Amino acid sequence: MLDRILPDRADAAAHREIVVNTEDMPGVLEPIHAAAIIADHAVFRVTSGGCTERDDIQPIITLVDDEAVVTLRRMHNDYCQAYAEDGLELIWTFEELGLQPGQRVRVNNPYLDTL
Repeated sequence: MLDRILPDRADAAAHREIVVNTEDMPGVLEPIHAAAIIADHAVFRVTSGGCTERDDIQPIITLVDDEAVVTLRRMHNDYCQAYAEDGLELIWTFEELGLQPGQRVRVNNPYLDTL
C-alpha cells in the first residue's frame, strides 16, 4: 500500500501554497487513497468498483512556476459492485505526463481517509 508522501520540512518551496482551479477541467475530481512520486513515475491509488481502468482516469498537468501540479479526473463512472478492497494502482511515467526528469510535482487531489 502506498503512503502519502510529505515534503522535506527544510525545503521552503515545498510549503508554498499553490492553488489550481479545477472548475473548467473535464470529468470529475477523483479523491485518492495514496500518491507517490518515485523515480520519474507518478503512482496513485484510486477507488474502484471493480471496473475502473487506467483510461477512466485522466491526469491533467498544470504548470505553476517550476512545479507541475497533477490533478486526476475521472472521465467515466465505475458502476460495478465488486469493490476492490485496496483500490486500483495507476502509474504514469513523467514522459507520459509531459514532465521533465526530476521535475518537482505536487498532487492536487483530495485524499480519502480510509480504504
